[in-house]
Amino acid sequence: MPDWNDDPRFWDSLDNLVSVSWKPLKELIDILSETDDLPLQTKALLMGGLGTFTRIYATRRSESNPPPMAFQSAVESVYSNQHVKALMGQAADAMVDSKIEVMKEGSE
Repeated sequence: MPDWNDDPRFWDSLDNLVSVSWKPLKELIDILSETDDLPLQTKALLMGGLGTFTRIYATRRSESNPPPMAFQSAVESVYSNQHVKALMGQAADAMVDSKIEVMKEGSE
């Protein structure tokens, strides 16, 4: 069995998924964007992750880029999204705080 990134079924399925989901996903994200009280997790996962990936992948494919190039561009865009970065920073801070607490408890 080929690796996932060498399997043409993966790329065909991804193209199909993005082509049928981009418009309704964009409508959903546009609605969510109208509110200021979304939790960071929602912004990061739905808007910064899924929304960014789908938008960039669809755009790159419409520019005739091959699927692997469109995929790489979409993943890079997700990593650089401000909401995703904020969520990752929040998770890192929580992990550090937890380790500090454990170290404090161990020294008492």
